Amino acid sequence: MGSLRRRLHQDVLRIDVHPFRRDGAYLLATFDVVSEGDRQYVAVPAPFSNGSNPFSTNADYARFTLVDPATKARYLPLKMDKEFVENFVAGLDKGEVNRSYVYYPAPADSVTSITLEVEGLGSVPDVPIE
Repeated sequence: MGSLRRRLHQDVLRIDVHPFRRDGAYLLATFDVVSEGDRQYVAVPAPFSNGSNPFSTNADYARFTLVDPATKARYLPLKMDKEFVENFVAGLDKGEVNRSYVYYPAPADSVTSITLEVEGLGSVPDVPIE
């Protein structure tokens, strides 16, 4: 689908985007986070937290937003009670992969692709929804 990179000093993470899947009223977003740096990556603090949207505060993927290209509706990570429905990025050795899952509210059934925006890193358009 596409990839984005996060570089901070010697730490380099590549985010590979996979097709998203519907799960009832939700959308399951799947990413591979790959360490490309020259040393072990320690995920403290979480590399994609601290986005600018107050709703996503404390989410490990707070910077990840889905955007419907037709309506411009924006979808933020799903929060159940006080926790976000996501897994975290673990510490990674060079070349290691962390498969990540984040749940979002699903757009209308007629939406067959969506844009992933990652604050400060860019976007991946036309991510298929299966």
